[in-house]
Amino acid sequence: ALDKSVRGVIFDLDETLICQKSWMKQKLNGLCDYVRAEFGVEKSALFYRAGLQIIDEGPWDRLIELAIVRSGLPYCCIDSAIENWRRILPQSIVFHPDALSILRLLNDRNIPVGLVSDNPASSQRQKISLFPGDIEFQSIVLTEELGAPKPDSSGFLQSASDLRLPASQLLMVGDNPWRDALGAVRSGYAGAVIISRRGSMFNFSRTLFDESNPHDISNIFWLDSLRSIEQHKLL
Repeated sequence: ALDKSVRGVIFDLDETLICQKSWMKQKLNGLCDYVRAEFGVEKSALFYRAGLQIIDEGPWDRLIELAIVRSGLPYCCIDSAIENWRRILPQSIVFHPDALSILRLLNDRNIPVGLVSDNPASSQRQKISLFPGDIEFQSIVLTEELGAPKPDSSGFLQSASDLRLPASQLLMVGDNPWRDALGAVRSGYAGAVIISRRGSMFNFSRTLFDESNPHDISNIFWLDSLRSIEQHKLL
């Protein structure tokens, strides 16, 4: 349990609320239409399989480049492929069921919620536009627009300001202990929850993290489902 009261909850977006791999797969599907038109069905199939493997294991920031190399496509097409990738707008997002449940619980209880997210702001706004209509956020902070990616305190403190609550009354929920948890607790948050789901993009070692940050871990909690937040008396 936390030793401080929580009056607001701030969430990360990718892999905390929504399945980022599903989003990337939809983008890959669209990009394969371009590859098929330019290079044929066989090359498109090779590109698709290479892309799926990179979506699952990384490195995600080199997805298109590596998929092109591994499928034998000419490297000179990378700029065009990236341009097409950026233009593709998936028509849906996949919310993790436990995330949707806790968001609806918080909304029902009139507990204010916010979002602090890294990654390109244009892509994040595309995802946010597809949120279910019954989910409301009182603060949305995209760190690219601040020029201060997590764990910089700017986004965490901006969200506290938006909610008109002291940072000490906020709980952070994310999937990255080095960015979400450290950023929050070092910004004065009451605590942080790290969600560790099977098949997500990251598989952090709690032992390594705790050894590296012994003075920050007392109010950092690791859960495998957000449905257990209440069970652990974090709200």
